[in-house]
Amino acid sequence: EIDLPPPTILSVTNVSGVPYDATHFASVEDVVNVYVSALDPSVSANPSRVQVTINGQEMPVQSVTQAPNGESIVTFVLNQGFGGVPVNLAVIVDGSSSAPFLLTVR
Repeated sequence: EIDLPPPTILSVTNVSGVPYDATHFASVEDVVNVYVSALDPSVSANPSRVQVTINGQEMPVQSVTQAPNGESIVTFVLNQGFGGVPVNLAVIVDGSSSAPFLLTVR
């Protein structure tokens, strides 16, 4: 078995495609798109292999789709608030975690 590299988070946007940054915060019930590289393409057919965590707490993954440029889009619903503080978002595939991505959640 060949171990694939861990996923790499490239960007995180809301459902309208607006990137979350210092002026755009995530909120409870937001549908969030995480653009990821180095994701095994077979994951799209079996999205249960993918987890999204925020500060270690699992968020419900809705789908994993392929973007035209070879990236993958992991879509999840933010199911709780974090009081406006920066949190660590991670994408985990088959137990292999991305580096954390800093996201501010209201």
